[in-house]
Amino acid sequence: MKKYGLKDIQEEEVDKVLDTYKGGTVSSGDLEKIELTLMNRIKQSVMAVPKIKGTEVMVFLENTRELGGKIKIISEYEGKGLFSRIMGESKVIENLKFQVLDIVEMEIRKSFREYPQIVENFDINIEIVH
Repeated sequence: MKKYGLKDIQEEEVDKVLDTYKGGTVSSGDLEKIELTLMNRIKQSVMAVPKIKGTEVMVFLENTRELGGKIKIISEYEGKGLFSRIMGESKVIENLKFQVLDIVEMEIRKSFREYPQIVENFDINIEIVH
């Protein structure tokens, strides 16, 4: 986890909260742990995409009637060179955005196993830079 600049937290505690969450609010301490866990999991999964060279993930949860929030992802991808930039860079970027979005939604659903529809409560913003 240190390789990707991720923080270590007590995974067992957070997994217990995530596994049992079925809606409603959570404590502020759990909220911070959930944010860190989601950031770590999303970052690890996005870094597994071969064309992604680096990524930063920010998660801001809102503890209202339903847990939700904003996720901002900035990823840097490895291009092939000048010719590929001219010919189809925008298509590559769009494909990477869809791929990253799918990964993020999957990680949210995996994290909240008992409440997969929670993914609708998140505003996910993805930026791909070269």
